[in-house]
Amino acid sequence: MSKKKKTIEELLEEALVPEEKQLYEIPENWVWLSLKNSLNSIQYGYTETSSLQVIGPKFLRITDIQNDKVDWSAVPYCKITEKEFEKYKLEDNDIVVARTGATTGKSYLIDKPPVSVFASYLIRLRCNDIMFPRFLWEFMKSPVYWKQITVVKKGSAQPGANAQILGNLSVPLPPLQEQKRITEKVEGLLGKIEEAKQLIEEAKETFELRRAAILEKAFSGELLTSSFNKITKKINEQITLEIPNHWEVKTLSDVVENYNNQRIPVSQKKREEMEGDIPYYGATGIVDFVDGYTHEGEFVCIGEDGANLLSRSKPQAFVIRGKSWVNNHAHVVKMNDNMCNNYLMHYINFIPLNDYVTGTAQPKLNRKNLDKIPIVLPPVNEQFSISQKIEDLLSKEIEMMNVCDSNLHGIDIIKQSIMNKAFRGELGTNDPSEENTIELLKEVLQEQVK
Repeated sequence: MSKKKKTIEELLEEALVPEEKQLYEIPENWVWLSLKNSLNSIQYGYTETSSLQVIGPKFLRITDIQNDKVDWSAVPYCKITEKEFEKYKLEDNDIVVARTGATTGKSYLIDKPPVSVFASYLIRLRCNDIMFPRFLWEFMKSPVYWKQITVVKKGSAQPGANAQILGNLSVPLPPLQEQKRITEKVEGLLGKIEEAKQLIEEAKETFELRRAAILEKAFSGELLTSSFNKITKKINEQITLEIPNHWEVKTLSDVVENYNNQRIPVSQKKREEMEGDIPYYGATGIVDFVDGYTHEGEFVCIGEDGANLLSRSKPQAFVIRGKSWVNNHAHVVKMNDNMCNNYLMHYINFIPLNDYVTGTAQPKLNRKNLDKIPIVLPPVNEQFSISQKIEDLLSKEIEMMNVCDSNLHGIDIIKQSIMNKAFRGELGTNDPSEENTIELLKEVLQEQVK
């Protein structure tokens, strides 16, 4: 006895999201639909080992999708039979979704791909006639989509999105022509936002160049109001400066007193027992606060170990004042003869230290090499003047960086607002006279009844 086919009404009831489960109100001619009912197929990818050798089609993996782009020239290849190739071949308007790992839910719309298949940690979605593929892809970048994926992540021991979970996601679906209008409007607005974001990012990227230029001028005497005759001095293998001829070049051990013998490292567990308000310093700054201190007064701390010695992603030297506790990951020095500690701090943050660092896996600036570091030394009054000039100029740069960061945050808020409005019908795209999406859905479901 053949299985009784479901009626249109029964299929429609299964396809639509019940009113009590709808996430928010939408225009009258939209519907809330389970994603699976707008798809022809949901399919897992092909399992095989990738190869850099041209042994078959391109083999698209999760890691090949970066920032909504795929560099096909970097995508490896795989072996595959002709039958399997037909099953896993990527075509225009396919959408692939990461189903596991940190990038769970990340998606990519296939557009004019080379001969290629997709790997097993991806799920492919193929839209049916009621869903415009680019609309679905834009939806899969929206807060309402990510909220649902995030719920999925928190609800599983291992982050993942399988075919059933994706198929059951709720999608607000407008009429087909409005889907196209929304997609066009979203892409246009986000394109302008990305242009603005890129300009801000470029301004931020030049900060390090401007900072380096300020410091080079400072340690060449160009920030002083007076002009001087200059001489060329090779500071080390990486730095040669034109400096005023009355300046000296000495080694660090000539101009500082070292206070490393007062340092005391304290384990995190022990620090929990000695909670206080005295800053506890490590290689690049404050690590914790404790009760007690190892040093009192003004000192310069210079990181002794860690990746920052080579990456210089943070300042390598910083000044501490008052009561402080320093562990054994930072050298502690003080300039002699009332010389300027801030000058030394800026200088250490300017000069490359690669020549004095040992090891790459665990970089270290030991005491012997620290003492060898050459320092360009103006008279004391000029040290203080240069230090103040540096701080005035850098404070303006930091203020500009803060403005850039604030603008980037604002851009992200605007972007989220656009995506929220787009999938609520609030971007001026809705035409109430257009036929309700449910009519097109009925036509698609009618094919299942035949």
